[in-house]
Amino acid sequence: MKIKNILMVCGALFFGTVALTSCSNNDDNYDIDGDANNLIYVDQTLSKTTTCTIYHTPVGEFGEVQADINAKLQYSTQDSINVSAVVDTTLTSTYNSENNTNYATLPASALSAVKVKAGGISSGASSTSAPVEVSLPKECYSSLTAPCYVVPIRLALGNVLGSASERHVVGSKTLAIHYMIIKTTNELAYFDGTTTQTCAIVRTPLGVFGGISGNFDVSLHHALDGDVKVTAVADNSLIAAYNSEKGTDYVALPTNVANALIITPGTIAKGKTAAAPSIAVSVPNNVAKSLTEPGYILPLRLQVTYSN
Repeated sequence: MKIKNILMVCGALFFGTVALTSCSNNDDNYDIDGDANNLIYVDQTLSKTTTCTIYHTPVGEFGEVQADINAKLQYSTQDSINVSAVVDTTLTSTYNSENNTNYATLPASALSAVKVKAGGISSGASSTSAPVEVSLPKECYSSLTAPCYVVPIRLALGNVLGSASERHVVGSKTLAIHYMIIKTTNELAYFDGTTTQTCAIVRTPLGVFGGISGNFDVSLHHALDGDVKVTAVADNSLIAAYNSEKGTDYVALPTNVANALIITPGTIAKGKTAAAPSIAVSVPNNVAKSLTEPGYILPLRLQVTYSN
């Protein structure tokens, strides 16, 4: 089975950071949310989102869906506290509205399978010694077919071991929220490094010099337990889009040159992530030297063949 790789440009989502400050223990009138509680919140110096990718292929699903959330307390506590988390789907529309997205909610079967491993805040500390882990088992990956999902996660108070702390410990209503973004794609293999190579053919009174040749590296996001063959195919349907984006007026190679194109495939060996050798592309010099236009373009699309 063959899968064609389509290169995509994704915009990064930027999120504002909320500063969290506290008053001294002698002043209970200006605490966050206007109360005297000791609030648990997501560490605001770190990202408020975790992005994961699931790769759908003919030989299975790959990737890892897990968010490690560092929690903090507004004040250090004399008690030992377990910090857990729950999925709060009521925040899905909030996320989409704030970020101008249309991410989906996980299907019910996946929501019920979400696993949470609690973190702990030791006595005298104000942050978790180990993060709260929220994950989705791999057996759920195949059911996720939408391009993007959002999983809103709200920190929750677990067991409080002791009663020595002066302040009641509760979760912040607005700052104890973390979002896990899950993206899905079938593009396990990708062109690695430069995706544009330039060749020159120079005509002089002494003769025509230069030619057409190039090498393209290919990698996998995750290693497989079998060989993967990678090659490229010409796709002139991409020329107009390239010229429009770059402000160029390159033309397709003439038929005789395109028919003489030599593409040597590469192999990504079992357990490896990089092709060795890479994909080689060339045109015999005697044919390439027949070109006369100022500029040509040869768009190549990655093609992948798995071991099955």
